Amino acid sequence: MKRLFQCHAAFIVIGALCLGGVFALPVHAETPDFSVNKTFLSKQPEDTVLYLESSAFGPKRTHLAYVVANEKGMRVMVNQKVGSLYDHIAKGHPIFSPKQSRVGYIADKDGKNFVVVDGTEYPGYDGACCLTFGPQGDNFSYVAQKGDKQFVVLNGKALEKHDMIDRKRGVMFSPDGKHTAYVARNKTADTVSVIHDGKQGPSFDKITEIHFSPDSQKLAYIAVNGSEYFILENSKVVLREIDKAEALTWQPDSATFACMGIKTGDFIVIKDKKVINAGGYNVKTIFDKKKGYTPMLPKTTPPVFSPDGERFAYTKMTGQQYQVIVGGTAGPAFDLVSTVVFSPDSNRYAYIGINKNPYVDKQAVILDGKTGPAFQKVDLPVFSPDSKHFAYKAFTDDKWMMILDDTTPQSPYDIVGEPVFSDNSEAFAYRAMTGKKWRIVHDGKAHASHDAVSTPYFSPGGKRLAYHAADNNKIKMILDNQVNGPYLDVTRPYFSPDDKHAAYLAKLLPEKGQPTKAACIVDGQQVCIFTTYMPGIKDQIIFDNTNRFHFIASHLNQKEELFETFLFEITIKQ
Repeated sequence: MKRLFQCHAAFIVIGALCLGGVFALPVHAETPDFSVNKTFLSKQPEDTVLYLESSAFGPKRTHLAYVVANEKGMRVMVNQKVGSLYDHIAKGHPIFSPKQSRVGYIADKDGKNFVVVDGTEYPGYDGACCLTFGPQGDNFSYVAQKGDKQFVVLNGKALEKHDMIDRKRGVMFSPDGKHTAYVARNKTADTVSVIHDGKQGPSFDKITEIHFSPDSQKLAYIAVNGSEYFILENSKVVLREIDKAEALTWQPDSATFACMGIKTGDFIVIKDKKVINAGGYNVKTIFDKKKGYTPMLPKTTPPVFSPDGERFAYTKMTGQQYQVIVGGTAGPAFDLVSTVVFSPDSNRYAYIGINKNPYVDKQAVILDGKTGPAFQKVDLPVFSPDSKHFAYKAFTDDKWMMILDDTTPQSPYDIVGEPVFSDNSEAFAYRAMTGKKWRIVHDGKAHASHDAVSTPYFSPGGKRLAYHAADNNKIKMILDNQVNGPYLDVTRPYFSPDDKHAAYLAKLLPEKGQPTKAACIVDGQQVCIFTTYMPGIKDQIIFDNTNRFHFIASHLNQKEELFETFLFEITIKQ
């Protein structure tokens, strides 16, 4: 197991991948309403190809890292800093740390695996994988192998050797980044143990779940020996002799944890390290038109804490039906129920109740203990940010419709998308399809139809709405019901904090005989032109204040036929 990682695939020339040409393009062009400042970030080294899919960006989108290669090997560029030469760079690398612009990657050279963090190369081993930064960005870890032993390397220091480390989990950092946990295996005994802050816990056949508390001070996990389940907190057994345990979750204030399970033929819920009986494990026989009479295995839903931690919900089986218990109060009985969803302010809750039927099931949303109208199918409700509104999708008579605040269903469609509320909860929209055409429905009013539409995006104040729509393989940005474009491709729209400005990046339609180029569009105007923006970034544009934003984009240096990358800062003049 010498190489614990996958390396990047065969060389790909960036020009062939996303540009369709190698002509020079102007970097930017100012307009009277905007000023453009560009800061040089990086230049592709001569005689290299660039792996576009390797591009990584700092948490504030002001730093760039990527892999370049030539016949001698591969390097990582961090802005304009050229890394050392290696035979391969691991696929999925480089990576940036959260909250800080630290960069790390795994590489191999001459049969050894190396981890490089902030330009420092750590000792090479027979294998390396699972490079992870802590949530604050100040710690890092990875799993290494030397000979037949594996061990965790924390901030460059090799820890205790083990026969095997659980690479699927890797090293888990606590929310504050100050504590660690991982699972190690002893091959001789065929057992596993949790290593919490360097201290080994008791041995078990397997560890199924492991979670830090939100305040980082506790670690709870579920372990199994034979057919018996154990629950541990900080490596001490707090409950045993359980037939099954799963769905471990912490109370938001870290006071306690909860999970569900089975004990001596009964469903149980565990909270405050105590067992709550949740009904008998009864098997119900149901009729299916295709399968005939079949057993329906009972299934409860995971326990849930409200966001403030004050309310607790779980499912109880009563006879052959289920009831949701919220704050000790039982709701109506159903053949099946869904997980409970609490509103952001914790004062409201909702779930789905299902009554099985030989021909058509009946499903309803239960809101604050009251059962709503029945449909053939419903989806879990979505609460608005202020918790005053809720919406869900419902299906009946071969049509989907949106239900808002448990009022009369809105117009029926063949398909409806997820409900979207504005940040201030005053606006509401969703996607809908009739036949082969999609449209946005905004506050009950249907917009024009298109071949495809994106998720709707609201400005922070909810007064503005934007989305992109596709027709005949061309994409338009629809902003405040005004059409911009068409384009070859666009990013999502971004709004200023005061709702006044909207910006996005777009690949422009090529002019005859000219290469593809891209532009920044602000309030409907092309502010600057460049060769390409970076794909795959979650937030392409970041507003620094109400009148200024920044993004990263590249242009082609015609003379050298190499790509140069810049940080663009756009200021909107008042």
